[in-house]
Amino acid sequence: MEWSILPEDKVFVLGKIGVSETDIDIIGMPKKAEDLKKFKPHDFEYWVLTEMHGTPSRRKVGDMGIDGFSFMEHHPIQVKQSEGIGRNVVDNFETAVRRYYKHKTKDMKGYIVAFSFGKGAREEVARAKKERINITLVPVQDILDKKFSVLPSSESEGPVKKKRRRKSGTTIG
Repeated sequence: MEWSILPEDKVFVLGKIGVSETDIDIIGMPKKAEDLKKFKPHDFEYWVLTEMHGTPSRRKVGDMGIDGFSFMEHHPIQVKQSEGIGRNVVDNFETAVRRYYKHKTKDMKGYIVAFSFGKGAREEVARAKKERINITLVPVQDILDKKFSVLPSSESEGPVKKKRRRKSGTTIG
């Protein structure tokens, strides 16, 4: 899914004259992970949630481990301005996810965003998945490189293979 920092009508006009969004340098926007490490914690959290098209949690203090929610499906997001996130962070977030979905019927899903993740974090995510809690570890670099997008679950489970119709009306594929 392509998304843009410019309004759709501006992207269209720029495209007509041969200018793409990558040709534009916005002063003050981070370009590298090192730039983001210099952000104040609240500014970093805001940047991540904005880039993920998420909404911030209403509570700033005592947010129970949930910093914001994904667009559309409102899955919990936790933002860590750290490297080498370990098992304990995932375990604590798993508890927050369980608490959030306590009276809800939809799939338990959440995102943890950080600069990097350790082996323990990945192992804990695999263990949680066995308990039907789907936690996605999102490296900040993937957000910077526009490689990560929060899509509704029906689209995020992989590409949908469209079925072709033969001229006779029978379905192929």
